Amino acid sequence: FFAQVLEGEANDVNQLMIEILRDERHSDVRIIEVGPIKARRFSNWSMAWVPAAPGPRSYLETLTQRSSGAEAGAAAAALIDYMMRFADHPGASK
Repeated sequence: FFAQVLEGEANDVNQLMIEILRDERHSDVRIIEVGPIKARRFSNWSMAWVPAAPGPRSYLETLTQRSSGAEAGAAAAALIDYMMRFADHPGASK
């Protein structure tokens, strides 16, 4: 299980997403949220790998399966917060 946040200019992010979707090494790609941001949150960190440990994996799978309305927005926010903790980002809640 990998999680990644793509940040940057919309055209650059869209092109990278196309490349990821075409790459055979990637499977079950899920887009959790798309939208503008005020500032980059992960400029010094790029990807999280979640080991097969049942707790974190189950939690993240639950978040990535919520795909509509307010529930999807809350899930995206929770996923970003979780990733920020791994990245040791100064704005992350611990």
